[in-house]
Amino acid sequence: MEALDEVIEIILLLISVISAVAAYFRFRGRSFGVSDMLIFVPLAVAADVFCYQLFQMVAGENWALESGAASRADCDRQSAARAFREGCYARLGR
Repeated sequence: MEALDEVIEIILLLISVISAVAAYFRFRGRSFGVSDMLIFVPLAVAADVFCYQLFQMVAGENWALESGAASRADCDRQSAARAFREGCYARLGR
């Protein structure tokens, strides 16, 4: 269910980005065409992927805060992902 929510949020984000670009061109007196779509859609997708990766890194760090990990071994047991462990280690130092 959580994966479905994330997909829906990404789709809504894409729609809002496309709408914002379309509104920009409409206000400038220019029609939004296929070439514009070929430029802005890949940029929006790249931004979405980048944001999703950042979210995944922060979710490892938040887990460490919530679970009360006390040592590096606790962090290592929870995930093999480098980003997760780095976030967890960062929380240990605080």
